[in-house]
Amino acid sequence: MSEARRLKALEDENARLKKLLAESMLNEAALRDLLGKNVWSAPSLQGSWANGREQSA
Repeated sequence: MSEARRLKALEDENARLKKLLAESMLNEAALRDLLGKNVWSAPSLQGSWANGREQSA
C-alpha cells in the first residue's frame, strides 16, 4: 500500500472515530441530564401519584 493510500485510510478512520466519540459524549450528556432530573418534582406526576395513593388508602 502506498504511503498516500495509507495516510488517507488513517485519516478516514480518524474521522470515523472522532464522530463515534462525539456521539458517545452526546449520549452520555443526555443520560446524565435525564438521570439528574427528579421526575417526582413534576407537578403533573406528583399530583397523579398523590391522588392515586389517597384513593387506595
